[in-house]
Amino acid sequence: FAFKQYKSAQYYLRLKAYDSAILYLKDLVVNYPRAEVVPEALSKLVQAYRALGYQEDMQEACGYLRKYHPDAQDALKSCAGVAPPAALVETPPAPPT
Repeated sequence: FAFKQYKSAQYYLRLKAYDSAILYLKDLVVNYPRAEVVPEALSKLVQAYRALGYQEDMQEACGYLRKYHPDAQDALKSCAGVAPPAALVETPPAPPT
């Protein structure tokens, strides 16, 4: 069923109906997190967010992709140049005074 949702999302992406594609892709990632197609679905999610200018959502999807699918090199290419969300950036501790 995960692959069917992925194909539906691809259809909406081709139509540039990004909001509809996002609904299918997010549902796929949440309900089928171990499906083989999840890294590619996250990559498509990043593309849809980029097309709509949803910077924070794009950072969140890339963070998830980097954390849980670090070996999915093809999918990670969609995250090139996307910085992690500010909440996830580690700041070094202040030096002792």
